[in-house]
Amino acid sequence: MWFVDVPTRDELALFAESVAPREVLRREHVTHVARDAEMVERRRSQSRVASDVAELAKAAAHSAVDALLIADGYRVAGSIDSGTGVLTLDTDGDAVDDLCRLVLRSAGGVVVLEPDALPEGGPVVAVLRFAG
Repeated sequence: MWFVDVPTRDELALFAESVAPREVLRREHVTHVARDAEMVERRRSQSRVASDVAELAKAAAHSAVDALLIADGYRVAGSIDSGTGVLTLDTDGDAVDDLCRLVLRSAGGVVVLEPDALPEGGPVVAVLRFAG
């Protein structure tokens, strides 16, 4: 996935000895958020960004979502049919959880961010694998 860095053993050892591990993690998080925002901007010019949940549901059902960024706590009452990607709004379930499952099943990435950290300013944005 394009937004995950796996630390080396030496980096982990250095981190473990760090005086302020939370500060290191906070700075790393800010760096990742900035990279996510840059990726969204680059993909937007290629028509590979979407933020409509119904559109994303269909894209995810067809393995077309590379990365999904969602605001922490965002919910949509409903469900997504995993075969067709059809979004059904109702009082049961959480369509956002279904969306996350579909993206993860197709080896896409899911990142949960604070609501004000999303690049689009809305509750959900995705980078698509190809232009729709």
